[in-house]
Amino acid sequence: MERILGEDRLDQLKNFSNQVLKSEKGGQLSKDSSLQLSLGRFDSKVERSILHQEIKSRYPHLKTTSTDCQFYVVPDDTYGVFCSLLDRRVVDNFMRFVNKRDSTEVFRFPECGSKERRTELHRAVARHYGSFLETKTFAEEGEGSFIVVRFRDKGRKRKGRDGDTPVTFYTGFTLCKRNLETLDVIQRLARCVSAHPSDFSYAGVKDKRAVTWQAMAARGVTPDSLRSASAHPSLRDVQMEKFLLRQQPLHLGNLAGNVFKVLLRDVRLCQGDTRDRRQLEAVVGAAMDSVKETGFINYFGLQRFGSADSKSFAPHVGRALLKGDMVSDEFREILHPSRCLFTVQSAAVRCLLHPDPADDPVNAAKAYYMRTGDIPGTLSRMPAHKTRECLLLKALHRHGNDLEGCTKAFLNVPHAMRALFVHSYCSLVWNRMVSHRIRTYGRRAVEGDLVLETDAGNRKFPHQVKTLTQTDVDQGNYSIHDVVLPLLGNSIQYPSNRVGEEYARALQEDGMERSSFRMRALKLNIPGDYRHVTARPKDLAWELLRDADLQDDLRSAATEGKSLRGESLSQTSGGGVERCDTRRGEGSTANGAVSQETRGTDDGSSHGDSFHVRTRFALDPSCYATMFLREVMNT
Repeated sequence: MERILGEDRLDQLKNFSNQVLKSEKGGQLSKDSSLQLSLGRFDSKVERSILHQEIKSRYPHLKTTSTDCQFYVVPDDTYGVFCSLLDRRVVDNFMRFVNKRDSTEVFRFPECGSKERRTELHRAVARHYGSFLETKTFAEEGEGSFIVVRFRDKGRKRKGRDGDTPVTFYTGFTLCKRNLETLDVIQRLARCVSAHPSDFSYAGVKDKRAVTWQAMAARGVTPDSLRSASAHPSLRDVQMEKFLLRQQPLHLGNLAGNVFKVLLRDVRLCQGDTRDRRQLEAVVGAAMDSVKETGFINYFGLQRFGSADSKSFAPHVGRALLKGDMVSDEFREILHPSRCLFTVQSAAVRCLLHPDPADDPVNAAKAYYMRTGDIPGTLSRMPAHKTRECLLLKALHRHGNDLEGCTKAFLNVPHAMRALFVHSYCSLVWNRMVSHRIRTYGRRAVEGDLVLETDAGNRKFPHQVKTLTQTDVDQGNYSIHDVVLPLLGNSIQYPSNRVGEEYARALQEDGMERSSFRMRALKLNIPGDYRHVTARPKDLAWELLRDADLQDDLRSAATEGKSLRGESLSQTSGGGVERCDTRRGEGSTANGAVSQETRGTDDGSSHGDSFHVRTRFALDPSCYATMFLREVMNT
């Protein structure tokens, strides 16, 4: 370094180092932006590299940067953070260990007193160097507890069995699940086969409150591994079949639609004699024909949002994450001011962990957390299958509940789970906008509406949006079935009529801007999309059954296929297929819908001489069977 800098610049560097150390106050180095030393221009990359290494080794409290071959030295703020926790000599040695980047070495912090101080030290290392360092506490008799720091294992491309070839194969299979979320099943599967959740791909997320079938693809996981995993107790409500090798993963939207098979039990007329089969058939037939012809408003179903009475209402969490600058009143009411900073992320985390009135182990664990703030105790009480809550709690315990800690807690949750909260908020706004659209203009295309024009040659943006003119409307080339409304995002176009004005008003009320949909801290980018205002069922078929017919149907179903906790599993009809059974005795509902017309007894029979409607239909991707049933039953 002496040869490269020369005596004069070396003296400047020493004086600057002393000046920085003298500026220290309360363990923190001065953040005065004028504290900067320029060592001049060095065109040689080798010389710049030597200077970087030597200066960091001799002066651990300094940080070096270079721009356009100009070399600068500034105070290292991180040095001050550790000086507030440790003796300066220890910090000097630790910073040299960090800068040396020798993965074969480890660093041991001396015994540092209380558990709280060790926790601060763990979090400081994770905050500033967590991408390549990890810490662990050890205890030795007579020496107390101390922390060891080591370099993380470098990420490697997944290998094949020969250890040389990167994994390029995928195992495709059909997944059947009962009363489980798709993302929860993926977490369980990943643990059972020692894979990462991101190794599993799918075309869409299926409902929790149903028996569903869907196509899946697993990267680098063999069919035998998946078959063996199916016997694991955590997968008792999961079945996998139809294994095959494929060359590519699945992507969201890679399906033509979903097929539903629904049984509506104890169907009655609102008025009239429910035992009159002809009258009942006429009314049901008219309702089915009407929906088949005119369609239904393409609302997102309630299962998209969760319970509106719950403190962890998904759209509220999504809105909090999007706003990024304040905490809404409903969150302030549930936060504990003595234990939590009022940050958006911490508000969202608190909201997710707030208990509901239900008396079950999950809410008991949440109530304990809100009462005590004891994360280890909460984890010991939280059922292991509550993947999202456990991941959040573990990250909070590791990183703290300040802004940065809560952000990392969300980052500890799989990307798809994080995105669901934001998508839930966007979906709720869309539902409100489509209601406003129908109230304002009815079921007809009007000037300013948006329609999609397919561009088959553009794979990245297959749809181009068009704004209808009065000429388009007068020519009658478009109907309500062509009209789309935007799902919020940073790359969408709004209608140029009163619906567009309503979007602007809603966004202003919620304090949103287009930039709100890019959340770099949470690694989320919401470009937006377009959704048709109406949807129509395809291949709609139905039949009216009596009690005797229903019993024969149930006995027949119980004997075919493999069983899933007593539930018959018949053959699927392809990727993305979903079937829902509303038999209350089986514990599932019509895609999550519950209606007075679908009551039955727990033994599979209905009181009296009742009628039941068995229907089968197909819907386009992202259309909800509950909305179809809502229209048919006029509820």
